Amino acid sequence: MKWSNEMSDSLRLMRAVRAISQCRWIVLLLLLAGSALSAQTASAQTEQHRIRNIVLVHGAWADGSGWKGVYDILAKDGFNVSIVQEPETSFQEDVAATKRVLAQQDGPCILVAHSYGGAVITEAGTDPSVAGLVYIAAHMPDAGENEADDGKRFPSDLSKSTVIKKTADGFTYLDPAQFHEYFAADVSADQAAFMARSQVMNAANSFKAVITTAAWRSKPSWALIAGSDRAISPDLERWYATRANSHKAEVPGASHAVYVSRPKEVAALIEEAASQALQKASVDADDGGLLRVGLRSYQFTVRESGEISMTNQGNGIIGKPSNHSVEETVEKLKNILQAKGVTLFALVDHSGEAAKVGMKMPPTKLLIFGSPKAGTPLMLAAPSIAIDLPLKILVSEDAQGKVWISYNSAAYLQERHNLPADLLQNIAVVESLAAKASE
Repeated sequence: MKWSNEMSDSLRLMRAVRAISQCRWIVLLLLLAGSALSAQTASAQTEQHRIRNIVLVHGAWADGSGWKGVYDILAKDGFNVSIVQEPETSFQEDVAATKRVLAQQDGPCILVAHSYGGAVITEAGTDPSVAGLVYIAAHMPDAGENEADDGKRFPSDLSKSTVIKKTADGFTYLDPAQFHEYFAADVSADQAAFMARSQVMNAANSFKAVITTAAWRSKPSWALIAGSDRAISPDLERWYATRANSHKAEVPGASHAVYVSRPKEVAALIEEAASQALQKASVDADDGGLLRVGLRSYQFTVRESGEISMTNQGNGIIGKPSNHSVEETVEKLKNILQAKGVTLFALVDHSGEAAKVGMKMPPTKLLIFGSPKAGTPLMLAAPSIAIDLPLKILVSEDAQGKVWISYNSAAYLQERHNLPADLLQNIAVVESLAAKASE
């Protein structure tokens, strides 16, 4: 009987151990299944947010074939890749060529550019199909700026050399004998020689084309810095990226032709943008979006730097906050206009005039300014623009004591009066004036 009880106890112990062992395996399997499910969910969420369309834009003295290595990686990873072949005959035609390809996209896209192409996508990237911008060793001018002037902030080795040549009819190219050294030092000599002999000549005036509206101010951006770039100073590339609050990646030792020599690193940054652009846009929407006041709608954006801009969707008015009082902001604008040789035709003190008739309003002043040299070509091309000329900037204080600088957006005036694109630079200067006065 004792033996029977001992055996019974032993069997119960074995069953208990077996049960515990089974439970441990069940728990382990559940944990593994949970981890797999979590990973699948995360993967599904990433896949759901990933943008599938990529548009690549080349720079000056090159063509779309340079993107071959990047294209192969992106295509293998399931992206729909389009490559723009800019004619390089004018900045406006290069922007038009880019927009032509954007119009063919069947959904949101990531717009990518190298070098001079950065200025092109800064202008073309305001297109609604563009969800994010990627700058590969590229220029990133702001509204009212051009890449030629921006390049003077941090002069490159190329700009200080005699490598850039010019044809009799105004097109530039790089001396083939020095192309390898200044443009593509980290590719093979044979490949550099082919690139030098197949380079596309670029219209010299394209480098001085003024940006009307900078896409990176309203859309998330990524920037790759080529650590040994001799065509664009790496310091300028870093400065651009910092100003635009871009996500930065740097490739040490890479030449200006980093998109050719280091396709893996370039493709990785593009894929990162494709995975994050929509999420960044939704996060940005917490600090910006559509604000309706009565019957009016305002598109507003808050940058990481704290800068706010508001555009009245109905009349194209852009508003920027100033860090100064109305009086101080007006004085800054007057000084900037004088330094640029722009005539201040009138300064209307609306609040002062209201006081003269016994009424009160917050400080409000209107500056009316311009230049016949800039305005006359505009009126000859589109006589109705005279309604909006001379240019105007309104400096006013709102009910909460915040000072705003308001003006017509160049894009709105172009659409309103059907202005030729090559004349937009004549009115785009107002945005740079406002930005400097608000600092």
